[in-house]
Amino acid sequence: MIITKITGGIGNQLFQYAAGRRLAYKLNTELKLDNSLRDVPHQMPFGLDKFNINATFATPEEIDSLKKINLMTQQNYFVAKVDKYYSLEEILNAPDNTYLQGWWISEAYFKDISDVLRKDLTLKEPLSPNAEAYKQKILSAECSVAMHFRHGDYVYNPYFKGRRGFAYIPPLERYCDCINFLKPIYKNLTVFVFSNNILFIKENLHLDVPIEFIENCANDVEELYLMSLCKHCIKPSSTFSWWASWLNQNPGKKTFQLNPSDAKTVETWKCPLSAEKKDLPMWIGVPFDKEHDLYDKIEMAPIFSLLLVMNNDAATIADTLDSLLAQDYKYHEIIIIDNASTDGSRTICRQKIEGRKNVTFKKLHTKAKNAKAWNTALSMAKGLYVSFLKGNDRFLANALTTLYYVTERRPDVIAPFVYLEENENGAIALADRKYSAIRDAQFPNERQGDILTKECQDAAKMLLNQQINSILSMKLFYRQFLEENKIKFDKLDDAKSELFFQLETFFKARFLYYTSKALYIAPKNN
Repeated sequence: MIITKITGGIGNQLFQYAAGRRLAYKLNTELKLDNSLRDVPHQMPFGLDKFNINATFATPEEIDSLKKINLMTQQNYFVAKVDKYYSLEEILNAPDNTYLQGWWISEAYFKDISDVLRKDLTLKEPLSPNAEAYKQKILSAECSVAMHFRHGDYVYNPYFKGRRGFAYIPPLERYCDCINFLKPIYKNLTVFVFSNNILFIKENLHLDVPIEFIENCANDVEELYLMSLCKHCIKPSSTFSWWASWLNQNPGKKTFQLNPSDAKTVETWKCPLSAEKKDLPMWIGVPFDKEHDLYDKIEMAPIFSLLLVMNNDAATIADTLDSLLAQDYKYHEIIIIDNASTDGSRTICRQKIEGRKNVTFKKLHTKAKNAKAWNTALSMAKGLYVSFLKGNDRFLANALTTLYYVTERRPDVIAPFVYLEENENGAIALADRKYSAIRDAQFPNERQGDILTKECQDAAKMLLNQQINSILSMKLFYRQFLEENKIKFDKLDDAKSELFFQLETFFKARFLYYTSKALYIAPKNN
């Protein structure tokens, strides 16, 4: 038995599968996948199940037994760490009952079973209607060119901040250079653009050939498959587009690999993708100056829109704005609707936000219900997720950073299980009105006819409070979900309007995510 640990995005998962598959195939033994990280927060979704792979999931007992054996012998337990890289020969000649944990990002780990892998990596299910339509466009194009931009997460994800050693974003000009290289050789080029930030590419990529932007496919694997159908490929350092090019069966294909020109940068990468082209004659290296990558030079759309309605909140608005402006996550906007305040809160607000490019201020000259003001702010929002706030709400400084990782799973609604609370004395402590799954009340088995015991009544009240608080604590909403379901605040009085809005989102949500960390401070007497 060979067990390979699965982690990362679909490109990395494919390398991990391929290395394990080759070793199991050579030893004529079974391959099993350690997919235990899928239950850990912030992990990328498992994608190998979309292919006809030849592997099953390892049980916890199988994983533990193999690790225990290998930890004792120190022979069959291969773990790739920063300070130790096992040689290619060690992995290729590993014995049975080996556990593989690493990235194995090179064709050398599976080159001798390429034909076997190509059969494994056929799609299990038919394409979605959108993907099928794109497939027909690609196949009918005289000369199709896949252009891949690994972009959104490299910029948005806090993990990559300060890790420019491998998260370089090639300038758009280098992509254009590749197209100019192809135009004299091939006539009637059509470029098919793939990206995890397609909106930015739409707004900033300018070519003098036809462009199709690939979007609204069912999953990433469909996009990888479509990319593999194109005759040529222009790609950054990305395992995702590496596999698309490897699966490409066009005998005359050209793959343009965009890498920083700084040799020291490539060396510190410890990533064979940049050198792989030496073994793949149809791969063309396209260097660029690492100082000219896009990372610090582009204006990105916000992930979060914080929609704040201010109603004569002079006593609290300064603290509220300080908490929003102190967020350590960069990609957010604040939209403030001043609901005809008359107590000086507007002056405080303007002083706080002066010079802030990510803040929009709108004054209502006639006082309106909060519902109308929030609807106005919602119509102005550009963020992927929106939060509806009042002039006495406060977020913790790392709230948006924490929430970013949740949004990668695209839940419709996000609510914290716990929050902090300010008491009458001004002290801030963990609120006692939220209940985690561990503290869920259980109904006692003993009943007295139709009359609940005192214990049952208390348990029922606790469970009801949990459900109500779960709804009322919802703090973040997927804007596309609200738009698709035409959810807005109605024209009832403010208290009912807010409750009905939360109830509607709660019952229509397909995916509701609860965080386990405290993210905000509830105001006194909330």
